[in-house]
Amino acid sequence: MAKSTKKKMTDKPLSDEEAKLIQAHRDADEDIRDDPEMDMDAERGDDLDEGELARLDNSNDDE
Repeated sequence: MAKSTKKKMTDKPLSDEEAKLIQAHRDADEDIRDDPEMDMDAERGDDLDEGELARLDNSNDDE
């Protein structure tokens, strides 16, 4: 199991750099959740162009 990165009350306070870094990660996570192109429930190939779809459709022809 991964180690927790949360600070405990007994730990030293976060520096300004550490606080900015943590906030940047939170902002990025929120942006990813809000980005419709990052929808993990979307059908495979929803955002592919015509050529990419053709390669995807023909990818199993060699078998």
